[in-house]
Amino acid sequence: MFRICKITRSIGLFSSTGLHFNTMTHLARILSLSVQPVSLSGLKTWLVFLLSFFVLSACQSTGGIREHAMQARFQPDRANYVFTQGTGQISGQAYINIGGKLRYASNGRVSLVPATAYAKERMRAIYGSGNIASKPVRFKGQDPQYRSFARHHTANEKGEFVFRNVAPGDYFITTGVVWRESGGPVTGKFKRVALKKRISLSAGEKVSVTLSGSP
Repeated sequence: MFRICKITRSIGLFSSTGLHFNTMTHLARILSLSVQPVSLSGLKTWLVFLLSFFVLSACQSTGGIREHAMQARFQPDRANYVFTQGTGQISGQAYINIGGKLRYASNGRVSLVPATAYAKERMRAIYGSGNIASKPVRFKGQDPQYRSFARHHTANEKGEFVFRNVAPGDYFITTGVVWRESGGPVTGKFKRVALKKRISLSAGEKVSVTLSGSP
């Protein structure tokens, strides 16, 4: 099991920063492009690949994952403005730059998170003082309500997104970029990074943001 966990971490599939949804999208895309007759050895390789994916949850207790014990208390009444009907709008694009080549948050989930004290602590644990992160974090003592107080949008192929009817307030925008390095659908190595941006929105304001960085 330890060896399998090493493999799954090396292809970058496991993450507690919200990148799992993007990874699933890319896996589905790869699978849809790979429906063709395969040899017995090829089928065996695919089975090993899929097995490594399904044991991701068993890898959470192994090394390589940072841990953070939450200190702040989640207060739903401080976060529920994210669901208030407003007149603001937040649009933007998310991508990373790797040696001059852009990798977009294609079909990835973009989240609009109210910038409460609880969210600020989580973001510091994941991103530090920056806006890009590549190492997963496991949170201890996290409030299960936290993930329910956010709005989500699916970016297009170019990583573009729009949140409409947004209420005024302070927010974090988060998403992730997942890509496969050179190689076939089995041998290609998966990479992933998380991106964030903090903004303050006034009533009726329309802002455009860019989530980007170089891993």
